[in-house]
Amino acid sequence: MQQDNRLSKATKAYYAALKRLISEGKRVSFDAVAIEAGRGRGAIKGASHEIRALKEAILKAKEEQESKLKRNSQQHKLAESIRIKDNYRAKYEEIVQINNVLMEQLASTVFELEELKIEMQRILKNQNNIIKIKKF
Repeated sequence: MQQDNRLSKATKAYYAALKRLISEGKRVSFDAVAIEAGRGRGAIKGASHEIRALKEAILKAKEEQESKLKRNSQQHKLAESIRIKDNYRAKYEEIVQINNVLMEQLASTVFELEELKIEMQRILKNQNNIIKIKKF
């Protein structure tokens, strides 16, 4: 908002009306601001610098209000819940894949260990070892 001492009385009234509408949670629009300021519909006209700034402030407040309403809507909450559910499902599937890989590695390691035990028994049965190996 511009400095208050440079604004016309009408523009100051519009800004005050905009603040009231925002604080009361009422719908913000050009007409709503004009009516709240005690003017008629369509009263916010012109292309002067202060009117353009006022229009930008009204549009910004309107966008924020619509964004807030959208975030609180049931559709948005449902979409957010679905997104969270899908995210957890993807994480679960990733963990299942990691678990499957680890299980395959474990099975391979157990198989290799059994082969080494068999090889060790074969070596122990052969009495011509260079190094004496103790049995466990």
